Amino acid sequence: MEFVYESKKVLLGQLAFNQKYLNGSNGSLSVMIRNTHRLEKGLIVSKRKKIFGVDYIFDLVEAYCYQILKCPHNLQIKWTHDVLEEYFKSVQIESHENIQKAYDLFLKTPYFFGKNKTKFLPKPLEKFSLSYDLLLSFFQSRHCVRSYQKKKVPLSTIKKALKLALTSPSGCNRQPFRVIFINNSKMLKSMSSLLMGMETFRDEVRSLMFIIGDFSYFSQVRDRHLIYVDSGMFCMSFMMALESLGLSSCPLHWPSLGERDMVLEGKLKLKPFEQCVLALAIGYAKKGCYVLHSQRKQVDDILRYNDVCID
Repeated sequence: MEFVYESKKVLLGQLAFNQKYLNGSNGSLSVMIRNTHRLEKGLIVSKRKKIFGVDYIFDLVEAYCYQILKCPHNLQIKWTHDVLEEYFKSVQIESHENIQKAYDLFLKTPYFFGKNKTKFLPKPLEKFSLSYDLLLSFFQSRHCVRSYQKKKVPLSTIKKALKLALTSPSGCNRQPFRVIFINNSKMLKSMSSLLMGMETFRDEVRSLMFIIGDFSYFSQVRDRHLIYVDSGMFCMSFMMALESLGLSSCPLHWPSLGERDMVLEGKLKLKPFEQCVLALAIGYAKKGCYVLHSQRKQVDDILRYNDVCID
């Protein structure tokens, strides 16, 4: 039942992607972001080709045109514009009909970032100096907290943590997820009743966040795991960001249970192709509260070194 339920969401995501300009799908946004990412990679290679991206350049410009009319002040649209502008400067436009057709459409599209002179383009790598020992101490200071003060968690602080977490890596930069933050007491009681593994501290939780994956970002079944991979990297960054702001958290596994999924879907008003990945309890830790030791594996428990079969 559970696997069938998830499979249905994957297929509905594919359907929504293929109807990318309808039904609230993020298909066109995914096309724009992924293909802009691909163009950027072509722009930074040491031996840049005079012709590249011909298989997807028109799809990219078409998605860009749609998005700029839908969300004209989205900074990802400016990023796409700047990358396209640089791309058309670097390739031989007339050498391929796809490039020429895309360029003609690009020139006809309105642009709303004229006053923003900053270019969102590839740049030289800048390394930030941070000692290993300091970072190790910070990582080891994070614990799952299950005892919270009654102090309310402000939305402004959550936004700060989200800003940091959104710098996390993501497959082709698509970030196929969104979050739902709840700090309303009545809503918390209703939503926490659905979560497993928090029986001992359910009444102490002052806020919850649900991470929602979106299968409509992908055209291929092969990419279905990306909502989990990208959400996981995002959540780890988010939890560390919370620590830097004086907040604690506890990740809460969301198991795939068909009936429970359907209840959650209704309460959170999810689209048919969206899936809850996990939830987080968030709050200010009670002074003097205890945390688990939770001994982790050692490096040698998980590391294999040059241990592969080759022909």
